Amino acid sequence: MRMNPVMLKELRQMVRSKLVALGLMLMLGAQFVGTMIVMAANSEKLVATAAQDADVGQVLFVVLTAILQLTLFFGVTGYMVVRVVLERSRGEMDLQYTTTLKARTFVDGKIGASMALVALMASAVLPFMILSYLLRGVDLLVVLFFLTFVVCLEIGFLCLAIFVATLTRSRVWCWLILAGLLAFGVMMMIVFGNVITDDFLGLDSVNWQLLWLSLGALVMLCLMCRAGALAAFSAPQSNYDLPQRVWWTACCVLSGVVAGWLSIAQKDASYMGIWSMLMTVVVVFSFLRAISQPNEYSARVRLSIAKNPVARFCQFSFFTGGINGIVWTLGFATLMGVVWRVALQYESPGEFVLAWRIPVLLFYTTAYCLTARAVWFLFFSRRWRPSLLWLFTILLVVAGSFLPFVWEINMEEGMAERCFGNMAAALTNDDTDVMLFHVTASCMWFACALLATVPEWVAARRLFRPVGKEAGDES
Repeated sequence: MRMNPVMLKELRQMVRSKLVALGLMLMLGAQFVGTMIVMAANSEKLVATAAQDADVGQVLFVVLTAILQLTLFFGVTGYMVVRVVLERSRGEMDLQYTTTLKARTFVDGKIGASMALVALMASAVLPFMILSYLLRGVDLLVVLFFLTFVVCLEIGFLCLAIFVATLTRSRVWCWLILAGLLAFGVMMMIVFGNVITDDFLGLDSVNWQLLWLSLGALVMLCLMCRAGALAAFSAPQSNYDLPQRVWWTACCVLSGVVAGWLSIAQKDASYMGIWSMLMTVVVVFSFLRAISQPNEYSARVRLSIAKNPVARFCQFSFFTGGINGIVWTLGFATLMGVVWRVALQYESPGEFVLAWRIPVLLFYTTAYCLTARAVWFLFFSRRWRPSLLWLFTILLVVAGSFLPFVWEINMEEGMAERCFGNMAAALTNDDTDVMLFHVTASCMWFACALLATVPEWVAARRLFRPVGKEAGDES
């Protein structure tokens, strides 16, 4: 089995790094000092109380867990963030883009090296954790369970930190990002500390359903951060959107299956409703990102386009490009709207207003985005790139949703709720007539905006064609 070369390089750097050795020695020293302080402070209890009744192990367990979390969240995360940002500085980017190594080799190597460093720190604390078991008050299974939980939480946090670190090439932003991530780590430590100090004497009180859902969410977070880091590590001319859209599609399917299974098993459609609401947030951000991308396919991307028309049709929505992203997001939004309507029809058959909230939100979001995209393509595409269309769309949404309420001061009361394009009224008003107005208005606007983008769709389909290898070499 061939080892990842980036991971091998990172491991060699860690072995030679004095900073890693110093961090390990400081953690071991802190554990030793903490253990001595706990045992000295509870020496009378250890002597006067029977061994099986002493609870010194609980106190020692909390102290050791706090030291481990401080080391992982501050030391390991900070070390890896600085490493990633320094390697992605402006002087090193050309080397990453010209190497034969793929982007996933870089990302997997960084994540693998981080996991190795986390395993080293966790193995160093394990003997002291066993001592907390020998001092009684805590079960051995509890020690192993929470140690595994801390390691898994840190791996997810590391994946998030590596992803965020790939988004910047500035050292100033590196320190700002590091400070934000460390603040987030402190909050996670506080939450986890409250959990383990409230009731950790046994595993009987653990909510296993919530635990498995949390682990599933953690795995999806790691995969999402990996996909985002792959896109950031990829060259600008590469097909950098492919891993993200593949991941989001897999995430949508898997999480939808879990939500559907829970809804059927417990006869409660609220799981599907919550799933639709969460995925709607993904749709909104995907639309804003897609409309800000140009329809340009480099020779590197076109070399990977299939010659088979059916395969090329399936590839279209996953490849990098503005219209490609819009098509993918439209399919995603359609699925969200259908699932929401079905779930609400099963849960609350007579709730017309509630059943149409998410579909109206999707119709309005799509209409705003497609309108901004159509205006740019028809009038400004030859002069400006669409990189700031997301900001223009947000300004349109704010103006269309909140200005009517300002104008209502000098208008008849209730007119603002029936203004065309008022998303705020569609999401907050409970009147059936108002919702019916917004359903009709959003559907009509969506249809018109979709027709306005047809010329760009046709142009994108003409560009999305494979080329020979000689064309890619010439470019």
